[in-house]
Formats: sequence, structure tokens, C-alpha cells
Amino acid sequence: MAEQTAHTQMRIGRYQVESKLGEGGMAETWLCRLNGAKGFSKRVVVKTLKADCRDPEHHTMFSDEARIGARLDHPNIARVLELGEVLGAPFIVQEFVDGPSVFQLLRRQKLVREFDLRLGCRVVCDIARALHFAYHATDDDDRPLHVVHRDVSPSNLLVARRGTTKLIDFGVAVFDDRETRTQAGVLKGKLRYMAPEVLLRDEVTHLSDVYSLGIILYGLCVGEPAWGGTDEVTERLKGVIVRPSVRRPDIDPHLENIILQCLQLDPLQRYPNGNALAADLEEWLASHGGSVSDEYVAERLSALFPDGPRDWHTGFDLTGFTSMTARGSVVPSSSNLWKWCWRWRR
Repeated sequence: MAEQTAHTQMRIGRYQVESKLGEGGMAETWLCRLNGAKGFSKRVVVKTLKADCRDPEHHTMFSDEARIGARLDHPNIARVLELGEVLGAPFIVQEFVDGPSVFQLLRRQKLVREFDLRLGCRVVCDIARALHFAYHATDDDDRPLHVVHRDVSPSNLLVARRGTTKLIDFGVAVFDDRETRTQAGVLKGKLRYMAPEVLLRDEVTHLSDVYSLGIILYGLCVGEPAWGGTDEVTERLKGVIVRPSVRRPDIDPHLENIILQCLQLDPLQRYPNGNALAADLEEWLASHGGSVSDEYVAERLSALFPDGPRDWHTGFDLTGFTSMTARGSVVPSSSNLWKWCWRWRR
């Protein structure tokens, strides 16, 4: 899948690898650079299937993700630029969002013991708009796709250093034109952010995405998870929740009601769509200092992450790695080859 020359280290097709960003259950992500004529250069994120996820079903899931991502052209959704293949190994090229994830933002705010309500509301407002757009997106024949993300969680929300929050990773999303279907009884997404109806009945709708976003809003505003401890799932299934104002008395009733409406046990009692949630958040912001600009978000990120990208791009150490195989796995230098072979056998 990759080639090596005297002038480059690792490549995925025409993309030069700068660092590894992370990995999930079936894929790895790489920060890459595309170099062109007359000094043209652009950073992108390239997503590759793991070596042990190369069966036809995973290939189809991968292409599904690329196809739906290409249709979601929205300022709060990271764009999919290309679905490529090298020596039978597929890869997806995505927009590079230079900024921390909401997971990193939460961790940093907890470290400094400062949770900015206006910043949190702006972040969630951006994602609510993205979810609304995705659900109401259509195909070329104007047929609705009904895209449900199904994995709305802090690690899949990126806050660009210029101020806009973007939703990423539609790898487990459901939509009407999807070729692959989830097997009955197989839950997709992160347990902590699943709505009760998903846990109980595997009932996935755009309202379950609203619920997941409500959990994130609770954390951004309160600084603690909505649930915790051994009874976390039981309390969630019963609709039991500690009101935000109990943990943070300075939260006013309007904002508290927004959070609690997202987290209603009955899906029909939640916000009917992302735009309705965004409208209420914007109304709250208007009455508490006005709308939050991109510049405000950028300034807050700069204060929270004084070292910039070094604070959020932890990456992986690629020292000693020389190339990628046709399967898309990183192959280490000969001194560590036996370790890699042993891991592959396992």
C-alpha cells in the first residue's frame, strides 16, 4: 500500500505520512500531507482499515462511510475528500481539523477547574446543526437519507482552532442507502453515550443522537458525567439524573431545562431535531452575553491550550517505522520485526 523513496518516509498512495493520529476498532488514522506543483501543500487525514479487518463486510462498511461522508457538505461536518485504494487496500481521505477533541477540551477544563458555559453551548450548538443537516440530507434524486450518526461522543467532536466545531466519523452511522446492516443485538457506539432505547431495544433514531449530545452538554456545563458509579446504566434506563444545578448552582433554570429536555427518557419528549436544540441554545446565549463568535472560541482554545497543536496532537511514535504493507499495517524496522510478526500471529 505504501512506497518509500529517498525523499520521503511513509506514503499512502500520493499522501506523505507525517504522524499517526489514532486507531479504533477497525481503522487507523494518519496525519498526511499532499504535495503538488509550484509549492502546493495541504494537510489531510487518511483513514485506513486495520490489517485484520480486510474481509468484504469491512470493505463495504468502509465504502459506506466514504459515500455518506461525501454527501454531507456542511460547515460543522468534516468533509470526505476521496475514497482511494492501493494494492487492494482502501483508504479514506478526510478534511484535517486542526484543534482538540471535546474529550481533550473536557479534560483540560477539568484540569484548570473552569467550565465555560458559553463555550460549551456554542460547541453543542454547532453539532446540533450538523446532526440536523445529516438527518435531512438527500441523495441525487432528492430522496431523504435519514442519517443517524450513532456515535455522538466527545472523541468524535473536534473544535477547530479557528472556532468551528466539527462532527467526524460516520463509520457506524445508519442511513437509508447503506449497504451493510448491523446484526440484531449488536450495539454500535460508546456505552456511556447511548440513549436508553438503544440499550433496551436497539432503537436507533435521530432522537437518540440528541440524547447523546445532551450527555455531552451536561459534561461541558457541569464538569462531571451525567451518571457515574456502579448503577450508571440502571439510573439511565430509569430516567434518574442529578439535576445540573445540584452540582453547579450557577446554572440558571433555562439552561438546565435545555439539558434535561435532551435527556428525557421518552424520545418524543426530547427536542424533535437538532435545529430546535440549537435554537434554544442560541436563545440562551443571546440572553447571556450574546452569540459566541469564532474569535471567542479561538481565544478560549488559545488560553486552555497554550502550546497549540502540541497539546492536542499527541500522535504515536513512528521512530523506526519505514513503510506500510499492502494490507495497510505499519511495518517496523528490522530490529523490531520479530515483535511485529508475533503480534500479527496473535
